Amino acid sequence: MDIRPSQRISKLLIEFTNKRVFLAGGLGNQLFQYAFAHFLTKFISNRPSLINLNTRGGLPHTKQILEIGWFGCSHCLQTRNLGSESLNSFINPWLDRALLTFVWGRTLNLKSNPFIYFDQTNSLENYSNFVGYFQNKDYILASEHLFMTEIRQFISESMPSIQYLPTEFEVIHIRQGDTKTAENIERVGVLSTSYYQSILTKQSELFRLVVTDDLRGAQETLANSKIDMWLGPNDLTAREALALMSGANRLITANSTLSWWSGFIAVKDEREVIVPTPFFKSKELQAGAAFHYPDFKLQESKFI
Repeated sequence: MDIRPSQRISKLLIEFTNKRVFLAGGLGNQLFQYAFAHFLTKFISNRPSLINLNTRGGLPHTKQILEIGWFGCSHCLQTRNLGSESLNSFINPWLDRALLTFVWGRTLNLKSNPFIYFDQTNSLENYSNFVGYFQNKDYILASEHLFMTEIRQFISESMPSIQYLPTEFEVIHIRQGDTKTAENIERVGVLSTSYYQSILTKQSELFRLVVTDDLRGAQETLANSKIDMWLGPNDLTAREALALMSGANRLITANSTLSWWSGFIAVKDEREVIVPTPFFKSKELQAGAAFHYPDFKLQESKFI
């Protein structure tokens, strides 16, 4: 029997007593939120909950929802759905509504400061909810010992089966599908042909593979480069793309958080990872040192 919205809200107020981190964005963004939840376990007594309200937009291949079951995670809990789509949208703490304070309790909202490291650890206990992207390597440096085994399990189970792929290969990641809108092309930016050419001038003996969310755009960007295989959004899920890129002997990342996480995993296995800097085009969206994980090789960005 269907539960009325008022009954659902009452159930939420009773049931969810843990600290809550609300998932948002694509898989790369959600991994930062997953890492932040592990960071929280250092300062709170119970396991935090990852809350998925399933209200995200974006391109179809960016809507993959992180599941802690992928990782065999024992540090966090997860709630996949809190009711109907309309209810989920109404009570989403990513929205600035005064009523939500009553529903959820006190919220630390850092969505406007995606790269900040909130190091006021003594005050974390004062918040019930955490909303933001938490895109700072310091959260990861403080907690990666908790989740690296989980990440490795996830990667081993997500590697796609690709015919004719040799054991040693390099991946070039090109992100364009969601960045060519009028807003994102100036805010996030699209890395140009000259950016990739500045890296690819050296001949490589490795099998060269392109992973992209925009196959036509990627082929235009690398029209004069020798590429052995092209894989677009219809060929790989987000988790398969993450696993494949992280397994490359050399990874040339895009300005994508999915790329960033692939690079993070790859450098843990002492693989070569090249990351653009600045990561984003807009001066108002500068990650700076927040994205400079140890052992990344930084390459000057060139945007179209």
